[in-house]
Amino acid sequence: MPKKALELSALQVKRLTKPGLYAIGGVDGLQLQVKESGARSWILRVKVGNRRPDIGLGGFPDVTLETARTRARETREKIRLGVDPIAARKAAQDALKLAQAKQMSFDKAAALAHGAKSPEFKNVKHAAQWLATLKEYASPIIGSMSVESIELANVLEVLTPIWKTKTETATRVRQRIEAVLSWATVNGYRSGPNPAAWVGNLQHALPKAMKVKRVKHHPALDFHLLGSFMKRLRSLNTMSAKALEFLILTAARSGQVREATWDEIDLDAKLWVVQAERMKAKKTHRVPLPEPALVLLRDHASRRPPAHLSLLTAMRNRASISTRRSARRLVGRTGHASARS
Repeated sequence: MPKKALELSALQVKRLTKPGLYAIGGVDGLQLQVKESGARSWILRVKVGNRRPDIGLGGFPDVTLETARTRARETREKIRLGVDPIAARKAAQDALKLAQAKQMSFDKAAALAHGAKSPEFKNVKHAAQWLATLKEYASPIIGSMSVESIELANVLEVLTPIWKTKTETATRVRQRIEAVLSWATVNGYRSGPNPAAWVGNLQHALPKAMKVKRVKHHPALDFHLLGSFMKRLRSLNTMSAKALEFLILTAARSGQVREATWDEIDLDAKLWVVQAERMKAKKTHRVPLPEPALVLLRDHASRRPPAHLSLLTAMRNRASISTRRSARRLVGRTGHASARS
C-alpha cells in the first residue's frame, strides 16, 4: 500500500519556497508546485481513465490550503463518478467563449441587418432612412442592449411615446426593429419569439395605427371637371403641362414619366414598357398607350433625343411635375385651383 503524505499545516506550506513539487497530504495526489520564478500553485496528480494528468487547482496563496484540499476532494469525486474534469473544464470554457461571441448589441445587429438588406433598398435615400429612424428612436433605449435580452417591454418603451403622435414613423420603427431581431435570430444571436412582431403580440398592446391617425387624402380634382381641366391643360403648351397630361393619360407616377426613355416606347405597338428597376415593385410594367398619349408622343418624335436620353429631357431644365406643389401650380393655372380632399 503506498505511503500517505504527511498532512502539512498552513504555516508549513507557507515555508515551502524552494523550487520543486511537495506532497501536502490530506488528499491523495495534492501537491504544491514551486517554480524557479518563485510562483507557487496547486497540482492534483490523479488517474483519469488511462491517463494520469496534472490538474491545476489554482495559485497559492490566492487559493488557500483549505480551499485546495476541498477542490482536490471534489475533483476526485467527479473522477470517481466518471467525469473527466479536464474535458469538463474545457467544455465550460468553450461554452463561455461561444456565449460571449453571441453577445451582440442592437445597434451592431442593426448595422449588419442593414447591410444584409441593402440590395432591397430602392435608393440611397431609402437605405439611409432605414438606419436613421432606428438611430433616432430605438438606439437611445435599446441600442446598447444585447439582442438576446430585448423583450416586449423594451420595444414598447421605444414605440409608446411616438405611437399616437408620429404614428407612421412609429410603424416603420416597429417594422425595422422586428427585421433586426429576426436577422439576429436566424444568425444565432437570439432565440424565442420576436418581441417586435405585430400579429399575436404588439397588436394586443398598441392600438391599430389606422385607428390612431385618420388617413388624410391628397387634394383631388372632381372627376366631373376633368374634361374642362384637360382642355385647359393642353392650351398651356408647356413641357410641364405635356408631362402632366401624359401622366394622367397613362396613370403613371411622376418619376416614371420624368425618367422615361424613348427606347421604352413602341409607337407601333402602342405600348410603354417601364423597366423593372424603375418600378416600386421591381417588376416590368407594361402600359397601353391611348390615342391622346400617342398624339402627344408623335408630336415630339421628330425632335426626340437619342434613345438612351429621357423622353422629356427638355422639361428637366424647366418647371417640372417632380413635386405635388408644382403639380398644384399647374392645376391652378388651368383655373381649377380648388380641389377637394
